[in-house]
Amino acid sequence: MSRVEEKNKIKDKLTTALKMLDDTDESEEIINVLINLTDELNTKYGSFLEPGRRQPNSSRLHLDKYWKLARNFFKEGDFPLAAFFAITLIEEISKFIIVGQKGFQRDSGIKRFYNHKKKYETAILLTLIVNSRVSRIYGEFEKIFAKWFRDGDLFRMRNKALYMELHDGKLITPDRSISREDAFLLVCFGGEIFREIQGPYTGWGMDNLDRITNEIDIFRNKYNAWPNMDNKKNSLVS
Repeated sequence: MSRVEEKNKIKDKLTTALKMLDDTDESEEIINVLINLTDELNTKYGSFLEPGRRQPNSSRLHLDKYWKLARNFFKEGDFPLAAFFAITLIEEISKFIIVGQKGFQRDSGIKRFYNHKKKYETAILLTLIVNSRVSRIYGEFEKIFAKWFRDGDLFRMRNKALYMELHDGKLITPDRSISREDAFLLVCFGGEIFREIQGPYTGWGMDNLDRITNEIDIFRNKYNAWPNMDNKKNSLVS
């Protein structure tokens, strides 16, 4: 089977699994599908990783800065900028992953580095496809984030968080487009993805894993927006 055929086969399996996310009756089946798919990905593509390829410490601090900015803007009540830095953090994380793969310098690696959709796919599928911590903590809200990813909303939300838009002849500012609930979920998931790449990709060890885990938990418990998640006004969650 050619590389392209293998890729399409895995893509079909993943598409099937993602469609099943909305069907709670298929929960056991989807878990089995994702576990098998993860095993297949590790078997076929695990050798593509080059954990020894370390990036400058400045690039690791850059990710940490965006993680901090996302939380700080949320604390200040600037939910659009919190959302913007959370989504951009996910994109920047994907660059770490892409550059850390063998054959990165091939055209396909370079194209993924500059393609927003491919960057979301790279970061999210690697870190969240089977993640018991995320499933246990976020439950139904994991499906909301999965839907944003699946429907291509992350890039649109990133733009809405930064730029004014025109609607019926009126300018719509980011604070009217991005809700507190949306920003909260984005910051949490940005943190979870950042947490998952500690180790081979960043070169940071358990101390940083524990630190980031603690920062996520503190943020989530202190600023929990879930009680208001039923109020979907001005929210892209619908």
